[in-house]
Amino acid sequence: MKKIAVVLLAAACLLLTSCGKSLSGSYVNDTSGRATTYKFRGNRVTVTVTSTLLGTTVTKGYEGEYHITVAEGGSMFIELDFDSDEAGVYEGTKTFAENPDDGTVTIGGVEYRKAD
Repeated sequence: MKKIAVVLLAAACLLLTSCGKSLSGSYVNDTSGRATTYKFRGNRVTVTVTSTLLGTTVTKGYEGEYHITVAEGGSMFIELDFDSDEAGVYEGTKTFAENPDDGTVTIGGVEYRKAD
């Protein structure tokens, strides 16, 4: 009985460590009349892009899943898989870094600040 408990405990630990990191809340980059927001909850992500040009504002949103992985050497990556085929440049695997000291994350070389 003890062997079974040890095996189950080891399997549970392995499962938990393979799940990866998760994020919570919204992160925003607002430059030159264009705001991009990543909102994370559980393993889901919503990306909202709002652009204003000549007084006209256009907003597009994409929803899907994300997974953060750590490669050998400590490099981190975020994989974004959206439910819509229109996600374009926001979909795929991108470099990722988190700086909890100043509340920012960097996705694909672009820094986003924590909004909530």
